[in-house]
Amino acid sequence: MNVNKWIENIVNWFGNAVVLIVLMPFFKGILKHFFETIIKSVYEKNLEQFKDNLYRSTRAYELLLDREMKFYDEIHEDMVELARLQYELRASLDRDSKLNTSIDEFIQQYKKYTELFISIKNKVLVNRLYIPKEIIESFLEFIRQIEINHKFWFEIAGIILNDRYDSINKADCEKMINSFIFSLEKTQEKIFNHLKKISIETSV
Repeated sequence: MNVNKWIENIVNWFGNAVVLIVLMPFFKGILKHFFETIIKSVYEKNLEQFKDNLYRSTRAYELLLDREMKFYDEIHEDMVELARLQYELRASLDRDSKLNTSIDEFIQQYKKYTELFISIKNKVLVNRLYIPKEIIESFLEFIRQIEINHKFWFEIAGIILNDRYDSINKADCEKMINSFIFSLEKTQEKIFNHLKKISIETSV
């Protein structure tokens, strides 16, 4: 006997009300299984989508972080070299300095300074989309200071080429170097605090 015939016999014997009572557990079980299947399917689908989105976002974060760290590594070398050149340029102004071998030496140091200046500007420009805004702003301030010092040493080069060492204001040289070092340290501090924040976030 099929289900439809069985239901028809119950209706004929006991009426519709009894049929509902008899069939209620039967349909309840079917509906329960039906909704459980739907919920499980939706949950599994959402779970897979969540896993996929999580993987994509995590992978994207890793790529951005790798690029950011590479930027810091590369530009750090330029910053350290610029700081060294500041002192060598200053020392070359002293006729008795061991670093003051010739005017050509000063010019070579100035050219190297110019190359590093351009290198830092280009690296900041190329990577600015991958670096936090506050770090970029600090670098832009640092670059402005590099440019100020660059113009200053250019003027000093003119004085040296005209052999007018006595007209060089050594106090101004020290002031320019101190301003450069202050700007460099300020930028490095920004980077350090940012990296420290990342380290805490990724360790949680």
